[in-house]
Amino acid sequence: MTEDETFELIVEIRRMCPAQVAVDGQTLAWFALLERFAYVDCLEAARDVVRAGARFVALGDVYQGALGLEDERRARVPREQLLPRADPDDPVAYRLELAERVRLAGLPGAAGRDTQELTA
Repeated sequence: MTEDETFELIVEIRRMCPAQVAVDGQTLAWFALLERFAYVDCLEAARDVVRAGARFVALGDVYQGALGLEDERRARVPREQLLPRADPDDPVAYRLELAERVRLAGLPGAAGRDTQELTA
């Protein structure tokens, strides 16, 4: 998730929970913890908290919910489907193929990463 998406998540949470207050630095703090997750997973986690009757959505609630959604998605993908066929002794090719398989499986992790970052 990007910083802009983190800001949008906070705005959406404020729409769902009007009593929730946003504070200076909140976007950066939330981004630091939620960066690894997809925006849609974080939004769904926040909605689940609100559906459960909470008046406020805590960062920890969003983190745990997104982690649970990621785990559910990962459990549905057969492990063999994720393992690269590239030679593990060629780390660049191995990382690129692994990132592509993760992306195709719909799992967060490599999405949005620059190829340079994966090959560094």
